[in-house]
Amino acid sequence: YEHKLKNSKIYNYQAIAEFLPKIFLNFQNGERQNNNSFSNENNNKKSQFSSKELSVEHNIFSGFSSLINLKKSQKQYLTELMILNDKKQNLAIEIAKNYSNIFWQKKTLENYKIIYENSKKILEIEIAKFNAKLIDKEQLIQAQIELENLSQKIAEEQSNLAKFYQDFYALTGVKNDEEFKIKIIENNLKKDEILAKINQNFLLQSKYIKYRLSLDDIDSKCSEFLPKISIIANISKQKNNLYLANKELNNQSITLNFSIPIFQKGLEYIDYKSSKNQSEMFFDEYEIYKNYLSNELTKTLEDIDSALQNAKICSEIINFLEEKNQILRAKLNAKIIDAIDLYRGEISVEMQKIAQNKLQNIILSFHYKILGLVGEINV
Repeated sequence: YEHKLKNSKIYNYQAIAEFLPKIFLNFQNGERQNNNSFSNENNNKKSQFSSKELSVEHNIFSGFSSLINLKKSQKQYLTELMILNDKKQNLAIEIAKNYSNIFWQKKTLENYKIIYENSKKILEIEIAKFNAKLIDKEQLIQAQIELENLSQKIAEEQSNLAKFYQDFYALTGVKNDEEFKIKIIENNLKKDEILAKINQNFLLQSKYIKYRLSLDDIDSKCSEFLPKISIIANISKQKNNLYLANKELNNQSITLNFSIPIFQKGLEYIDYKSSKNQSEMFFDEYEIYKNYLSNELTKTLEDIDSALQNAKICSEIINFLEEKNQILRAKLNAKIIDAIDLYRGEISVEMQKIAQNKLQNIILSFHYKILGLVGEINV
């Protein structure tokens, strides 16, 4: 897309070139064998001849097409620039999303390791109880199954983390093994303010510029109905001209061309109608995409609000569970309960933290999605 943007500058050069004259320089030089049956001289006489010609042609008025093409070239460049910026925004959104995936996945794996250690302690207690014949083998097997399922889950989560690293490398070409840092997103996005920025979207801008470009196309087709005026200056010199008894011929001329198009097989009317239809199509595309953006932004903002509410509830549950665990720890010290109850309580806290990690990841991804849709990611 960067190459396409550079290429679009050619349209500007072409438009500027229409204001410049055309200059032709023609040289001819050779030998001629005369074969004149009306002459008593030697019919096979050879003679040298040469001609030089300089011609300059300049358009004075071309139905405003030159000005229109200059305007079109500027819009074509802007269209490509907006599309390039849109691609950068989309890439930035994906990178931010993947970066967030890695950060929260590492947090989740830390939580699972704590759960695994607590589950191992539970199994050790269950083995001791089984050896003391306090529980039957079914309870012991259940504890072993829970630990194996947890090992399988951790392996799955590690595989997901490896995939996120690979995706990050595929998007950036960088292997980032450093510690990731992410600022927790606060809900500072207001719906009215975000929707007011919808016209900042780069792809939407490109569609609007395309529509404006189509209006220039209509003007360009209208210019086909207008007269064309050009001036041609010509200087030529011929030596040994055959038809002037080998004398020298000098010509100088200035011609003013005035051309009025009246009827060109009716194609000009067809082209005009086609341009109008295409312009209406581009305007519809612009309106449809604008409505899509409005709906997408509204939905994403609602999703963020919902995720933030769930994250708040999650945080409250964690606080209750940690307070409960303090009570369980006191009961354990007083030998009122089994240690398994405390370990299960700690597992519950970590499971809730995993749910909180997923919600924070969703919030962060949606946050960058909104920034990207309104063109506010600095890339």
